[in-house]
Amino acid sequence: MASERLEVRHEPSRMAALGHLSLPIEQRHTLQVAGLPLHHKDPLNRILVAQAQVEDIQLVTADRLMAPDDVRVIWADA
Repeated sequence: MASERLEVRHEPSRMAALGHLSLPIEQRHTLQVAGLPLHHKDPLNRILVAQAQVEDIQLVTADRLMAPDDVRVIWADA
């Protein structure tokens, strides 16, 4: 499985100034991972989906394999 890197176009400080916050991984997120369908194979994708579910937030991604039925998704340009 090939892996692609996401290009971050803005410095983290600029992202914070725009109101974007980082979301630390908490125990409740890791517990949610256990209930995810097996089609989420990438560990990072699994934790991102779990965080979106637990926090009831939208996931911003360009990865079309993120299974939009599991979370609300804002599709980013790749």
